[in-house]
Amino acid sequence: MATTKRLGQVLTEKGLVTSEQINEALRIQVGGNRRIGYILTQMKLITEDQLLEVLSDQIDVPIISIDQEFKQEVKSILPRYLCKRYTVIPVSLGKNNVMNLAMIDPSDDDAIKDIEQYTNMAVKPVLANGREINTAIEKFIPLSSKDILNSTLSNRVLKIAGVFALLLLCLTGFFTYKYIQIEKYGTITVSGDVTTYKNHDLMLGVEKNSISLLGHGAYAEGFYKVSFSNPNDLKSFLERKQKSFSEKQYNWLMWVVNDSLPSRS
Repeated sequence: MATTKRLGQVLTEKGLVTSEQINEALRIQVGGNRRIGYILTQMKLITEDQLLEVLSDQIDVPIISIDQEFKQEVKSILPRYLCKRYTVIPVSLGKNNVMNLAMIDPSDDDAIKDIEQYTNMAVKPVLANGREINTAIEKFIPLSSKDILNSTLSNRVLKIAGVFALLLLCLTGFFTYKYIQIEKYGTITVSGDVTTYKNHDLMLGVEKNSISLLGHGAYAEGFYKVSFSNPNDLKSFLERKQKSFSEKQYNWLMWVVNDSLPSRS
């Protein structure tokens, strides 16, 4: 690199920002991966073109057109997630294991170090507009399995999977609850003055003071079709015929008589 000065120092010396503004940008930068130049442009303190011009003059790095300089031989050198993380894109290969890398901030030593460690190549920075870099990443860099497994995307996938799993759990719980409810209590339908209870091959129809029992007792021959004038008569009948019903049938019938019919008697 032609200089060891940090970007904030260069911009301050050029009179484009103040030390106070740099310090404010640095406070915003704490705890994140955003570059100081990006933050300053987001704060509208400098334009991206100003940033590129300052960097190009200061470190003698040319500003390029990615569409004109990009070579297909480099499209798989860096995964898309890493290009997006640092807003960079490889554009071509040079001699002696050198990779020409388009950046919006060639003074970003952390980005260069990470990319050199990832590729085991020497990085030679060139400058390009950030919007052009992002467009080129989508255009030239293919998605790979490494993009699926990177922390940013995988966290998003895990969140989506977690929401899906929670939804599935809720649906499973709901349908399990409905199944248990129907298994225990059957179905209840109301049509006008008639309320119908159905469960375990039996049906009770209640209309004003008339109660009808229809269906097949598990241990009885034929089908029941019996009418009663009040719940007490039905209860007495069930107690006499208890052995004709299965345990589930009898318990369900007694639940209807004791918990539902008295309010209708």
